[in-house]
Amino acid sequence: MKPLARQSLGSSLVGRTLTVLSVAALAALGATPAASADEDEALERASAIAKSASVKIVTEYTGYIYYTNADGFVWSDDAYVIKSGCTGFAVSPDGHILTAGHCADPGEVTAKFFEGFLTDQVKEGLITVQTANELLADPTATKGWKVAGSPSSAAANVKVEVTQTVAATGISVGKPYQAVVLENQPLDRGDITLLKVEPNEPMPSLQISRAKPKNGDFVVAAGWPASVEGVVDPGSEPTVEDGRVTNDSQTSNGSPFIQTNAPVSQGMSGGPVVNRQDEAVGLNSYGPSKETQSFNFAAGLSTLQGVIDRHSISQELSPADKAFRDGLDAYFEGKYRSAAEHFTSTLDTIPSHAQAQKYKGLAIQNYPNEKTSFLWIAIWALVGLAIIGLLALLVIRVILPRRRQRNQATLAGQSAPATRKHCPDCGQMYSTAGKFCTATGRSHDGPQDYPTEQLGPIS
Repeated sequence: MKPLARQSLGSSLVGRTLTVLSVAALAALGATPAASADEDEALERASAIAKSASVKIVTEYTGYIYYTNADGFVWSDDAYVIKSGCTGFAVSPDGHILTAGHCADPGEVTAKFFEGFLTDQVKEGLITVQTANELLADPTATKGWKVAGSPSSAAANVKVEVTQTVAATGISVGKPYQAVVLENQPLDRGDITLLKVEPNEPMPSLQISRAKPKNGDFVVAAGWPASVEGVVDPGSEPTVEDGRVTNDSQTSNGSPFIQTNAPVSQGMSGGPVVNRQDEAVGLNSYGPSKETQSFNFAAGLSTLQGVIDRHSISQELSPADKAFRDGLDAYFEGKYRSAAEHFTSTLDTIPSHAQAQKYKGLAIQNYPNEKTSFLWIAIWALVGLAIIGLLALLVIRVILPRRRQRNQATLAGQSAPATRKHCPDCGQMYSTAGKFCTATGRSHDGPQDYPTEQLGPIS
């Protein structure tokens, strides 16, 4: 792939073939192929996780113009401010965020500074519209011009704000986080920026895949296709577009990129490209400005991995994030009560988690449709049969033998022959079952040495 020829942040310069996505909208993109039925669940799940980790990036550049006039090179009297909107995504719960390199690169807005400055020059009658257009169209005409935060600085001042999507109900919207730029690689050197914020609560995050995407792999691209004005709305939800990896081995100046056919438009630069395993495999970067089909590039996986490794960023998910994923698992398995419990656990820690609130509501709505799997039905049936078997065994081995013994004892008591003895006083026979002779009434409890005889049952 040839080195990128690009148009910076939507300026009106001509003769460039590529447009940076963060400010210039792509030309008429073709529709992405509809996901097949077996991909619907993967698409929805990947979308939910990508949306939860995505954040809005607003970058404000402030600088003075160093330009030429009749007196030579001079500085403008006033500072100019340029804003651009992008997308980013958290890669750790403690506030590490990735976005596109051109989203925080002062070099990408130089032309916009010149455009604003020349517009003021025309308004003040110092130059004509024709002269302004000629200066903008010919880079050599502004050779030596520059933009800086002050005469002693080398570039414009940069301020980056990060805003999370918040839950729709019950949550007050806080101020955007002020971000620190830890690393920046411009578009022609990988197009990636690492930001750091100090969040008030664990940030939903995306893990970076360790498996390189292949041609034909399913992916989703997330971001806010909006202007700067729309980007600051904390209630808006990022858009997710699905597609396929169409070229996994693109390079520019030695930096790897992947090509996808997922439609990506203005403002989505810096957003994540996510695979079926809910892991980031790329980062929305740029697209050709004159293509009529979905044809977009993302910073390559090795670029993302390199930043993570260089800064020793832990990718361990927070307990709340794990609960959210467990909730999605239960939700798509039709276990809606379990899903709602997991989402509640997430919201206990991250009340602003918009996706957890959304899916908790959906889970509760689906309580009547709760599914009981055949496996659990079979398990409970086996448990019931086992209990019945144990009860039957108890009856056969314990209760029936005891009852039989009692019956036998009763019968034995009724039919056992009685023994009779001679009374030494009257000489008559009497039953040994009694204590007294029936004739004399005397007791004979002691041992008797007199002969006895066996008789039949005594009625």
